[in-house]
Amino acid sequence: MRKTPDKSRTALAVGLALVVVTLGVFSQVRTFDFIIYDDPTYVIANEQVKAGLTAKGVAWAFTTSRASNWHPLSWLSLMLDCSVFGPDPHRLHLTNLLLHTANSVLLLTVLVKMTRALWRSAFGAALLRKDKTDQAIVHFEKALQLDPCDVITHLDLGAAFAKQGKQQQAIEHFTQALRIDPCCTDAFNLREQLLRQRQPDPNSMSPKGNN
Repeated sequence: MRKTPDKSRTALAVGLALVVVTLGVFSQVRTFDFIIYDDPTYVIANEQVKAGLTAKGVAWAFTTSRASNWHPLSWLSLMLDCSVFGPDPHRLHLTNLLLHTANSVLLLTVLVKMTRALWRSAFGAALLRKDKTDQAIVHFEKALQLDPCDVITHLDLGAAFAKQGKQQQAIEHFTQALRIDPCCTDAFNLREQLLRQRQPDPNSMSPKGNN
């Protein structure tokens, strides 16, 4: 009867360790400034975001396709940051760090519940957060051996392979996730994105003139 409390305490300890690792690796971002990559699109040159959380901004967040994406929660999060802190890069990065840390714990929780493999799930989550994709793949593959029908692990493996540029392996895992759960929109969208990337550019296929 004591095994369940012990396992719960172990899972809690692992979760806390994952928090410490994530904060330790990424805490330096709180001192970083904006960069000229996507920060102008998302914050620096985005008047809707810099205006903070307003009724007009909320409506914009749910209807815009800016940055070629539809992700209203990202816009709302940035707007809330600007309402509280202003467009301060250090505090916006701090919010990202806290969300990143929470997401690490959430990933661990989902993996443990789906695979029933606490340590493999913990290692996989931690390694992905540290960009050690090769090692993360090993642990996720072992988790799949325990439960080959685990949709979440197939998604994680597909994402890891895609990160390595191994599109075929990624597509295979997204496809397998769809076989298990045909309603899995994440697997469908990720697979379609990779399939589109593999299609040749029509402009590069135009015939060359004879010399």
